[in-house]
Parts: sequence; structure tokens; C-alpha cells
Amino acid sequence: MLLLLFIPYSTFLIFLLYFYKHPYIFDLTILATEISVFYLSFVFLLFPGVLFLIYKVTGIYVITDESIFTFLPASIFALFCGLAFRKFFAENFFVSLAKSLVFAVFHLFFLLVIYRFSVFYATMLIG
Repeated sequence: MLLLLFIPYSTFLIFLLYFYKHPYIFDLTILATEISVFYLSFVFLLFPGVLFLIYKVTGIYVITDESIFTFLPASIFALFCGLAFRKFFAENFFVSLAKSLVFAVFHLFFLLVIYRFSVFYATMLIG
């Protein structure tokens, strides 16, 4: 249930990045939902699944350091956001890529700080 916090936070971030284009909040919410679904499905399902498949086939651990495990999906997420922003807002690729890097950094901050605290607080209230 707390995963739904990603959508309004992402909508707000996209609005701050593109407020001068006067976008509709509904459109930004749909875009934020697509971005959040990509992030959750890629980082928690697809990427670990590919790494597990590589391990089972070759017997080699591809990623042994957590910083690489964080940086590689974040880079792919930023690239996806850049392509999505370019398509949705019809901007130059490099401008949308720069904005997607800003978006990815704040999205990662939200995940590592705010979302983790929210989950911890919610579980402490239940328990």
C-alpha cells in the first residue's frame, strides 16, 4: 500500500521540472504511474531475475558490490525517464536526459530516505 506514495511524489517532481509547459496534473499522474511501474518492475523483478539467470547458467556472480547494484539500475532508470520525458514533452534528448538525471536522483532519495522511514514507521505502528 505504501508503494502508492511513489505516484504523487513522482507527479510533483515532474511538475516541478516541467511547470513552464503548463501540463495537466492528470497527464503527469499517468506518466508518474508508468515511471513508477517501470522502476518497481525493473529494479525488483527484471534486473535481479537476469542476474539470477546469469548466475545459474555461468555460475559466476556478476555483481558483487552493492554500489554497482544501485548504480546500474539507477542509470537505466534515468535513461528510461529521459526517453519518456522526450516523448511526452517533445524536448531535446539532452535536455530531457539532464532532467531525468535530476528526477532519478530525487526519486532515489525518496526511496532511500522517505520511503524506508515510512515503511519502518508503519510496521512499528502495526507491531
